Amino acid sequence: MLLAGGRAKAADPRTPIGPLVAYFGTYSVSEADKILTYHIERATWPNFEGQDQKRIVTIKGDEMSYKSQAPISSPQGPFVPNLEFKRIK
Repeated sequence: MLLAGGRAKAADPRTPIGPLVAYFGTYSVSEADKILTYHIERATWPNFEGQDQKRIVTIKGDEMSYKSQAPISSPQGPFVPNLEFKRIK
């Protein structure tokens, strides 16, 4: 799930506010290529359904990041997901 920052508060929890992308399915990993591939079954944006989306994974010490190989289309225009994680000890 990817949510935009600075979104307005909603009066009704059934009415999402602002950009939101969520999907589920399975994934596969190519350790040699450092590629994570999402096999999307269902998504908040139906155009993602049935797609395979690849991410480049980088691990340095206690930090991991991944980003899309190419821009992803969305109703708000193309974007490149780039997520960063840090291990907490």
